[in-house]
Amino acid sequence: MNARTLWLLALASVAVGTFPALSLAGSAEVITEQSQLLSGPAAQGQVGDLLLSNEHVVFIIESHEHANGGEALSGGHLVDAAPTGTRSDRLDHVVVSLVAWPRQALYTSVTVESDGTTGPAVIRAEGRDSELQDVQVVTRYMLDDGDRAVWIETTVTNDGDSALTGYAAGDAIDWSYGDNFAPGYGFDVAGLTTYAEWVGCHDTSTSYAYGKPSGTFRAEHGHLWSDTWLATGDLEAGGSMSFTRLLAVGERGLSSANEVIVEAQGFTTGSVQGLVSDVSDGTGIPGAVIDCYANGVAPYTRCVAGDSGTYGTNLPAITFSLDATAEGYFDESFTTAVAAAGTTRVDFPLMPSDYPVGRGDTLTVVMRPIITVPEIVLGGGSFPIEAIASPLTTGWTARIGRGSATYELPIEAAAYEQNYERWFLTAAVPEGLPEEVYDLVVEASGGICDTVAHCVAVRDSIPSDFYFAQITDTHLPTHLFYGSEGWDTDESEMADLRAVIEDLNLANPAFVLLTGDLVNEGEAEDFMGHRAFTKTQALLEELTMPVFAVIGNHDVGVWESLPPPDGSSRREWWRFFGWRYLGSPSPGDDIYTQNYSFDFGGVHFVGLEAYANYDGWRLETYGWESFTTRQIDWLLDDLALVDEEAPKVLFYHYDFDHELNLGALGVDCALWGHIHSTSGSIDVPPYNLATESVCDGERAMRFIHVSNGTLTPHEPDEAGANGLKLRALFDVPNDGTRYRNTVTIINEHHTQYEDALLRLRAPADSIPYRVDSGRIDQTIVEGNVATCYVHVSVPAQGSTSLSIEPTEDPLDGALMALSQSYPNPSAAGTTFRFMLASAGETRLSIYDLAGRLVRKLHDGEAPAGESLEEWDLRNEAGRKVAPGVYFARLEHGGQSVSRKLVVIR
Repeated sequence: MNARTLWLLALASVAVGTFPALSLAGSAEVITEQSQLLSGPAAQGQVGDLLLSNEHVVFIIESHEHANGGEALSGGHLVDAAPTGTRSDRLDHVVVSLVAWPRQALYTSVTVESDGTTGPAVIRAEGRDSELQDVQVVTRYMLDDGDRAVWIETTVTNDGDSALTGYAAGDAIDWSYGDNFAPGYGFDVAGLTTYAEWVGCHDTSTSYAYGKPSGTFRAEHGHLWSDTWLATGDLEAGGSMSFTRLLAVGERGLSSANEVIVEAQGFTTGSVQGLVSDVSDGTGIPGAVIDCYANGVAPYTRCVAGDSGTYGTNLPAITFSLDATAEGYFDESFTTAVAAAGTTRVDFPLMPSDYPVGRGDTLTVVMRPIITVPEIVLGGGSFPIEAIASPLTTGWTARIGRGSATYELPIEAAAYEQNYERWFLTAAVPEGLPEEVYDLVVEASGGICDTVAHCVAVRDSIPSDFYFAQITDTHLPTHLFYGSEGWDTDESEMADLRAVIEDLNLANPAFVLLTGDLVNEGEAEDFMGHRAFTKTQALLEELTMPVFAVIGNHDVGVWESLPPPDGSSRREWWRFFGWRYLGSPSPGDDIYTQNYSFDFGGVHFVGLEAYANYDGWRLETYGWESFTTRQIDWLLDDLALVDEEAPKVLFYHYDFDHELNLGALGVDCALWGHIHSTSGSIDVPPYNLATESVCDGERAMRFIHVSNGTLTPHEPDEAGANGLKLRALFDVPNDGTRYRNTVTIINEHHTQYEDALLRLRAPADSIPYRVDSGRIDQTIVEGNVATCYVHVSVPAQGSTSLSIEPTEDPLDGALMALSQSYPNPSAAGTTFRFMLASAGETRLSIYDLAGRLVRKLHDGEAPAGESLEEWDLRNEAGRKVAPGVYFARLEHGGQSVSRKLVVIR
């Protein structure tokens, strides 16, 4: 809790008329011109009323001569409230109610107590209880510069000779335009009584939130209003009762108002920011709604994306489920723990509901590597590329890329194999590339240009000690079937897989094996524009390691209730994750099914297609279920080429006909799914292990350790309903603006992760960095941010901490340093970080291209060391600045330094 909040909390006990002297106050004045009034459907102010305003918000308090009419008996009530930028009022009025509405304060005097020149601006209203004239009522409306809420303090005093029992006081709030809201109860709470920390009103342009400085209060909700009780008790003769509350005003999205109250109440909060975009072209979606659920029943609050699709709010440091919706798009959900005093980024790429055919990465030229059959290659080594093209094709080139970085791959060999009717290329990988998973781009004559996402993993070395993970039965995007209510909109299984991906990305296995039923209904890609495969493909790209997938019965099975013709599912799989030549294979590919193998760390892995042929398509080829004779022959040939001493791992969806004898095959471990439960012994090889599903909230993952040829499987871990079982907590935001940070990894799983990976972001101007535990394997610089890849061991059911800092002082003898703002360009706000060698008078200001002052961010004493200043992209008047180029100038000790930044919309 900051000093400002502590001062406000103490205000209720301060004697009337005593305020500490503060600078930069808001203003209070009598309205003398029509231009000072607000607009909007609920605006009721008039000349003669009193105005409270600052650079953020505007409030109008009725004069005692202005009867509001209707329920309000006299002036002195808050009748208009709006953001300064829009001045659009949607609030009818806030009236001090006593004991029971419509009993209220009847004011006879409303004056400016302080105009704000030497402290907070204060308007004072004095009067009596509308039914008991012995009860004096004094209400003070207070506003300071920087506040986005008016603080309201009311004192009732019993001047009579008798005690008043059960005296109650609060406010009657007529929201007028918008939906009532109470956290945990949701929107439109008419007819309910709630006990909440705050209540509010959501509207398309202006939002409001009302609450106490601490604790909960009672509120009864009508269709357009809320009646609150904030203070209750006996009012002795000569005694008094005081209560303080605040009304916050925001723009689109309730969160812009309620976060003010949450922070004032002293909640530990963290920032959640992100972009809601169209998955097809990456453009932001303005006006997208993000509902924030804290208990899974009703929203806690609501954000609305700005013109560029960005959103942001401060939320209590607990776990929230965020649901993003936009007209014309499928919904998207994400569950995250909000990091205390940190920044949590959650982006929502939304799928258009009318997504056209072929917008996903369908397989056209390159058949291998692909996202579900990737290549892991050493820097300085090479890997094969299989491509379908004319035998006359020439000029083959290849490159890999990630973000803005691109690396050319020399083609060492290129040959067209007539028996397979496709090209076999060998691409060389330069030494020294960052260890990452890259996209592959292959080009050739005839206009060939094929990009395959997330399919080449470059590594510096292949260890003999490592661990990998198995997941199964994701059933994306929903486990509901065609014809069930919500089939066409539910995407809950994507949230389940994303929770697992978050844990996998931190645990950092060498790779992931995904054993089938990746999608729920394989024929639903094109049917009704459901885009099952397209959405799945985008989600798999969120993994930071390669994923090897095999087919399950839901991937290539068709259900009788769906109209698509027989064979649709298998064809859709071939288009996105398989090999389209298997539909009409060449002589070299007459196996018809997708099977493959690879080696890693001395272990041989084999993936087999498994299925249930529900639609009976090509029975003579595939049979009714699982492995064909051709597959078994292929498997025997594959295993015969492997060293007998090498560990062998099979992974497939399910051995439907129990055709595989692991001991006879010389296989050490088989991993599968299908049954949506865990079975098999992890104690005695050969291990024959089924793993619980990812879908339906199970969120299971199994880790297998390998050490010098010995396999050690573990029982499955679960990501958990709230995604909190494996988490990293940062002391300061991990956003590239801080030179120093400390992070604690908490692991509630039963598995130890010896090679967990943290991506710590810090300013690029101070590399190299060091950590006090773990190791930094590589540092990648993009723009002004350096990402340090820190490997650390995390014990099972334990925790570990580490800190990062520069190896040298960022000032390096200079008097001061100003880093480039982040983010830059910015659409919603940006942060400046500066360092001072010694404390002293410092000014940080924003100027436009003409050299005109736009905003002072800091003007006064600043401490030695690091400081941060945020700019909300508004000028001194509180209005959003126009897009364009601006300059930040830091002045200290007679010197200055400037940085350029770009504002976008």
